[in-house]
Amino acid sequence: MPKCCRNRICTAGELKHLILIQSKTVTQDDLGEEVETWATFHTAKARINPTQGGKTEDGNQVQSETSHKIMIRHKAGITPSMRVKFGSRIFDINFARNIFEDSFWLELNCKEDVN
Repeated sequence: MPKCCRNRICTAGELKHLILIQSKTVTQDDLGEEVETWATFHTAKARINPTQGGKTEDGNQVQSETSHKIMIRHKAGITPSMRVKFGSRIFDINFARNIFEDSFWLELNCKEDVN
């Protein structure tokens, strides 16, 4: 893919949000109980775009959710088992798409739980 086409997806100046891509680790505490922690896998500059939002009802509870597309420079190894942390906000990664399959841009389709 020519470089000029790559920049139509996103320019470096649009990558203005500092995010952490985190992976989950499960360990055991002193009592043998599982403890879930998140470790930083990668730090990146990103463009974050909300794509849709809505509310769902789960029993007697109403949950708000927002979906986002997060664009970063390509980084191998990012999977849907990871999450994105932006400040105090958390985004679960639904899938990661290698734009143009040339390992230049990576689009993370995410869901944020705003409750």
